[in-house]
Amino acid sequence: MPTNKMLFVFINLRTLDLSYNLLVRIEAQHIIKGCPHLQRLWLQHNQIAAIKEIQNLGKMSWLSELDIQGNPCMEEQTNRLRLMRVLMVLSE
Repeated sequence: MPTNKMLFVFINLRTLDLSYNLLVRIEAQHIIKGCPHLQRLWLQHNQIAAIKEIQNLGKMSWLSELDIQGNPCMEEQTNRLRLMRVLMVLSE
């Protein structure tokens, strides 16, 4: 089974911990479509540098917890402000 299709098997998944995996990108569309009941997504201490990778997760209004600390995208002040907007959308 191709890697990007793996999440489709877990439609009832509530928590996904992908921390410490050296991930450089997140295929948000696969998580959004394949994990409609996901409430907690932990991505801390990977290598995600592009803020857009995280911003796309803002479409997951059902997500109650998103942890992205320790990723390069969190190092710049501008990126942190953009991510705060994503988190505000998720908390509405």
